[in-house]
Amino acid sequence: MPELPDVSIFRDYFDKTTLNKKIERVEVFEKRILKGISEKELNKTLKGKSFKNSDRYGKHLFTEIGPETGLDIHFGMTGDLELIDDLSKIPPYTRLLFIFQDGEGLAFEDQRKFGHISLVRSLDDLISQNNLGKDALNIKSEEFHDIIHKRKGKIKSILMDQSLISGIGNVYADEILFQAGIHPESKGSRIPEDKIKKLFSTMNKVLKTAIKYEAHREDFPTKFLINHRRENEDCPSKCGKINVIKINGRTTYFCEACQELY
Repeated sequence: MPELPDVSIFRDYFDKTTLNKKIERVEVFEKRILKGISEKELNKTLKGKSFKNSDRYGKHLFTEIGPETGLDIHFGMTGDLELIDDLSKIPPYTRLLFIFQDGEGLAFEDQRKFGHISLVRSLDDLISQNNLGKDALNIKSEEFHDIIHKRKGKIKSILMDQSLISGIGNVYADEILFQAGIHPESKGSRIPEDKIKKLFSTMNKVLKTAIKYEAHREDFPTKFLINHRRENEDCPSKCGKINVIKINGRTTYFCEACQELY
């Protein structure tokens, strides 16, 4: 599933390929991808306009179209973007296609069909409509501490709750907890102050590292868990074996020897 680092890469790609290109029309191949708007309404809003700028918030990509008009792209589990110069060769899982006046197109691909595209007035409107908490790379240390310290739920679930902290999904939650040495079933309110501080700095380090390597996981540091997500494999620190459990229905990888339970 695309998480904050992936969407950061999508935003860079979007900026390099799409900004300021005049939109001729939009073709929708899967109507469920539209949220709160019809294909006709979307075309009426976008025709002759261009994407002025972009921003990323959590797992969402926002682009401004005009005064109090913007687009929210959420990538679901398998969403992606691809610029195409031959409109007769559309990628197989294209669900929506922005066609520009220069003859090129931007395909929104989504094999699993869990992504969505909607119109919003502004980035603040996007945040409000989706009930999003602070972005994981913009949240302050004190805010992060309060979120963790005041909750009795499992720390992995807290990190993944988009209404609390926006941008972290299953894979990076596991990575952050592994690097911080915290068991994913630890209760937020029981984690010591110094460990919460470490968790905050680790979160920033892991997400920024992923962005640095353009989310190419095979290029990540060898001490990262992300390329060792297999049960009973040696953990990257060589101190134990990889364990697999379910937390709120999500498959969770961790090392019991490296990660302390609080």
